[in-house]
Amino acid sequence: MIQLIYVSTAARRISKDDLQAILLTSIHHNSEKKITGLLLYDQGTFCQVLEGEAEDVHALFSKILEDDRHTSIIKIFDDEIQTRDFSSWSMNCINLDHYDKKQISGYKDFSEAIHNWNFVNPLQAKEVLMHFKTR
Repeated sequence: MIQLIYVSTAARRISKDDLQAILLTSIHHNSEKKITGLLLYDQGTFCQVLEGEAEDVHALFSKILEDDRHTSIIKIFDDEIQTRDFSSWSMNCINLDHYDKKQISGYKDFSEAIHNWNFVNPLQAKEVLMHFKTR
């Protein structure tokens, strides 16, 4: 089993309805393959964690690379895991635009300067993702 985390930039403005559609599609497809995870949306950027069997997660990531809804897709973590961090969700989507980011563990560490998920390191991304694990 692996965990893969990537960041990307939205190719266009993403609405609340767009995020809901992404979530519903992800839940349907991921549950079939027993993939779990979390998608964060933040001011035009995405950070997503995917967990599951390596073959299934890598196949899904290949599809994500071809998805024209985002650009500058950067895989920042891809490693074996013993247990899932996000086993409760086939997928969940959280719009960080609705949160006080100063209260999000890990976020404040990279947002003080210019905000850019493309330069966040895997430990920071994981800390932000884990902040929402039980929410």
